[in-house]
Amino acid sequence: MLKKLVDVMGFADFCPINAGNSDNRLIHALVEWWWPSTHTFHFPYGELGFAPLDFVMLTGISFGRGRELPYGERYSKFEEAEKMFPGITNSDMRYGNIILSYLKKWQEPLNSNLYNYDSKMDIMYARAFITYMMGNLFFSNCTTSFWAGYLAALADYDIHGMSGFDWGTPIMAALYRGLDEVSVLRPKKVKKSINIFYAMLEYKFFEYCRVGMYLVKVQNFNHIYPRISGWRDERASTGPENHHSFVVIRDMIEWKDKTNIDWKPWHRSKQLRRPEVSVDSALSTQMALLVLVPYGHDTFWYLGDRCMR
Repeated sequence: MLKKLVDVMGFADFCPINAGNSDNRLIHALVEWWWPSTHTFHFPYGELGFAPLDFVMLTGISFGRGRELPYGERYSKFEEAEKMFPGITNSDMRYGNIILSYLKKWQEPLNSNLYNYDSKMDIMYARAFITYMMGNLFFSNCTTSFWAGYLAALADYDIHGMSGFDWGTPIMAALYRGLDEVSVLRPKKVKKSINIFYAMLEYKFFEYCRVGMYLVKVQNFNHIYPRISGWRDERASTGPENHHSFVVIRDMIEWKDKTNIDWKPWHRSKQLRRPEVSVDSALSTQMALLVLVPYGHDTFWYLGDRCMR
């Protein structure tokens, strides 16, 4: 039942992904080429954006379909958070945010050996799991807590899948915001760490540029969905020396030529026929406004018309 509730919220394809640890050196090298003014990578061989089609093909999370993800400041109040998570205490919240370690406690009652599983609590378990996923992956804020305002999307009605949300748009907006923050060193400010869902960047780079890979493709690679599942991490068998040095991966990027870029890595995939994928394929050639709620409705432009090949 817990799996079913999480799946109908839009994560049926995403949750089974089994990916290894990211190569942080590659991510740091990519950030050097990010331009906040256009929200694209300006590589020596040309400009490369992160398109909605890239997002949905890599993650399996819907983009541009469904209702805008709600956000309610009232959930930052302890009384409202307690309605969502009975038993939460003041010490489980910090400045109106929920501490992630508290959410991990909700996995304990799911242990069948404890004989205390109550089927009526399924919604609470699903809510804790999705909240942890949002706080740890999608909308990380460089702390160990989660913006409680996002609990507005996890009411009983929504958890039962009665209404679908557009998860991809705010996640991509968070990615843009995180890259904007770390790519520019402002006066008298220390450069922040990358705290967004940056793993997507690594796999996108492998799909398009095909250099610096310590990952190998699995069988039937072109038809695997989400595509992150189509890469196998070889470092476990070959040793940690397969991690890139920062200098080497930077050279790989600089010496890449536009003639050996795979500009259409998805065109052989049968998944392009899926309704949600075809929507994003069309959206990827247009301009789109991405909204990120917790920062006072920050807006970011995706310039699809600029990124067309």
